[in-house]
Amino acid sequence: MQQKVLRKFLGKSINGSIRLMSYNILADSLLDPAEYPEANQPYLSWNYRWPQLFNQIKSYTPDIICLQELDFNEKELSSALQNISFVKQYIQRGEDKKDGCAIFYKDQYKLLDRFDLPLCQPHLCEILDKPNVCLILVLEINGKPVIIANTHLLFNTKRGEIKLLQIQLIMLALQKIQNKYKGAPIALCGDFNIIPRSPLYQYLQGSYNFSWDSSYYYSGQLLANIDRYDNNYEQKLQFNVGKYQTKRSYDQDYRYYQILNAITAQMDDKITYKLVGDANSSMELKNPIQLQSANVVIRKQFIKQPHWSTYEPLVTSVSRSVKGCVDYCWIKGFKVSQALDYDDTSLSVLPDRDQSSDHFLLLCDLY
Repeated sequence: MQQKVLRKFLGKSINGSIRLMSYNILADSLLDPAEYPEANQPYLSWNYRWPQLFNQIKSYTPDIICLQELDFNEKELSSALQNISFVKQYIQRGEDKKDGCAIFYKDQYKLLDRFDLPLCQPHLCEILDKPNVCLILVLEINGKPVIIANTHLLFNTKRGEIKLLQIQLIMLALQKIQNKYKGAPIALCGDFNIIPRSPLYQYLQGSYNFSWDSSYYYSGQLLANIDRYDNNYEQKLQFNVGKYQTKRSYDQDYRYYQILNAITAQMDDKITYKLVGDANSSMELKNPIQLQSANVVIRKQFIKQPHWSTYEPLVTSVSRSVKGCVDYCWIKGFKVSQALDYDDTSLSVLPDRDQSSDHFLLLCDLY
């Protein structure tokens, strides 16, 4: 199967490594043909797409697969993966939504624990009312526990304060689970709907001061949405991503500090946490788990970039509404031996004949 964008590995294979894949496959329930007027309509059919997706996934021989936008009643792709020795774990994105997140893992791995983390918790904060989820598994691999998480955050480009709360819920859950399993390594995959160097991206890496930032710009997506038909599209997109600067404003409607004080989150075992931050603080929020992007780790070693580059791929999703890097594999306690490279010059609208989603998959070998 020809691949137009995913083309080669950076790095080298190491015995005993875990091959991890993350892929937003574009749920059939969410695909509106009117949103893809440039696509050849037969290529949008699930009957055409699922065999393409399966062959693409299979060709890269992953050990663990994190899928976003998998419909709860989907049978074809799931059955095909289960028939080649994968075990499926799934969480639906709210009762009124058909899609959700799934983690498939080789049946040689033992499931030690599972945590379903709903990110819709309006009883904690009224704005936490969006039906997003995070599925967290603890697997025994090579005799040791490994934490694998998969999520799909809110898409809305202007509601960065909701995404920040969602991320904090996930970080606190991962912190507790990692403590339970004595520092087990973490891989957090998903479609985060944030761009590199945005405030939320920096928070995932360690910390960020949100004191005077408008939540409109927390995710950076508004600045990344450049006209695809611009003659300098590639250069402008790379420039905006690499030179990202947050926009200061006095946006009183969405100032994060107004809804931060005394918010708590509960895990399945009823352990209660307080989110980081305080209404009277300087809003320097620190992530309890400082993460690294697997792509950045490997690309810094093998790709020459301008000094201001983020080292993330230029794009992981190309559609009418999304053009940029929004998908990530974040790691803590893992090393990266190799990762799949990207052809940053291929920016045609997806899906097409060879690429059956509007996202590109992520793939990395961890040890």
